[in-house]
Amino acid sequence: GSWLLELRDRYSFFHKLIPLLLSSCSDDMPHIRDLAYDYWKKVGLQWQRENEEDLKDKLDWSAPTPVLYPPGEKRPELGCRELVFRNLYRLLPAISRDITDWVVGTRVKASQLLIILLLHAEDHITQHMELLLSTLYRSCMDEEPLIVQNSVKSAELIGIFVNPEVFLKLILTTLDKSACSAHLMVLSAVLKGSSGPILHPHLMRIGTTLALPDVCQASEKLEYLEQELLCVQTLITVCGKSCSEISLQLLKVMVTITSVTSDQELKNKVEKTLACLATVQNLDSFLDLYRQHMSQLIGWVAATEHQWTTYSVEHRQFETLITQSGPVLGESIHEVFPVLTACLQPNRDPEMRLKLFTVLSKLLLKSNETLNSQGQFSNYLETLVKDILVPNLLWHAGRTAAAVRTIAVSCLWALLHSQILTQQQVNPRSEEH
Repeated sequence: GSWLLELRDRYSFFHKLIPLLLSSCSDDMPHIRDLAYDYWKKVGLQWQRENEEDLKDKLDWSAPTPVLYPPGEKRPELGCRELVFRNLYRLLPAISRDITDWVVGTRVKASQLLIILLLHAEDHITQHMELLLSTLYRSCMDEEPLIVQNSVKSAELIGIFVNPEVFLKLILTTLDKSACSAHLMVLSAVLKGSSGPILHPHLMRIGTTLALPDVCQASEKLEYLEQELLCVQTLITVCGKSCSEISLQLLKVMVTITSVTSDQELKNKVEKTLACLATVQNLDSFLDLYRQHMSQLIGWVAATEHQWTTYSVEHRQFETLITQSGPVLGESIHEVFPVLTACLQPNRDPEMRLKLFTVLSKLLLKSNETLNSQGQFSNYLETLVKDILVPNLLWHAGRTAAAVRTIAVSCLWALLHSQILTQQQVNPRSEEH
């Protein structure tokens, strides 16, 4: 602090001395933090007096505090802000290097210092966005929770101070090329720092990018899926009712997450998020979301139906749609049933047929709440028996074929047990087969 105030050649060493003093502003000891802030305020005011001519316009017409400025944070003096801004091009490369240092303490200090620098630089960080984002992508993958926490806070400050047009262009392009959990973590943080009205013009682009197969299906790891869901939750929280414009895209993301994860806790979070999305659109329940978009969702997954195997994400998405949509399924039976018929032909992947038959038998047991919710399923009974069940009941050698026959019999039993078939419908089929 004394060097920054009294050193004769201090102007030549600002970029070396400023990090030393500002690092103390996040010290664990309160009295050191207070002393550092006191010194820093004096340094800023002295530099402001010494450069009064250069700062005349800014002093006379000082920029107002940004609307989204972090609550609880006191805005630094103009001299302090200018000092950081004018030295930022030298400070950021050093922080970017230190934040991936092999010593944990160094990485922690670098992540803390970055927050302080961003609070001082405000919208001047726009010209350093590429370096900042690449730095945060790396630090968000750190093993140390505190470093990740500080990195997320830095990303939120970017959302506060930088125009979304700038950071979205960089982040969404990176996501599209090679999505990873760190990219999604940074995206959710900058969205959280921004505001609904500012983000509104960019909502469609954000939603479309998140719903891209290369993004929403990029990984089945729990960490990745959690960050993906966090992006959706942040959009709903920040943008509220405006999310109705991208509810289809957000629904696609959540259907994909439910389809690929086996973690029940994450599935529960998805259900709550679906309920929130319905609430901000003034809908009664998440079923109304499916009702709005069921036709588009079926078309979305069925586009590659001829290529499905048991490992296809689209096949699992289809299962999620028909099991989660409840009575809405009966309203869309004319679109769902052709897909079921095509996928349950004997020439299709046996394991996929096993899974679909299992789902179908469960739906048949609750047919009045699912397939027959509109009383229209009787129109498809003949197709179900003649084109789906009977071909799969024919004997073929092998254990897999035997398993398929068994589950097909289970579906037939479920159909009879569901009481959809009347006695008049049962007898002709019994005579024929």
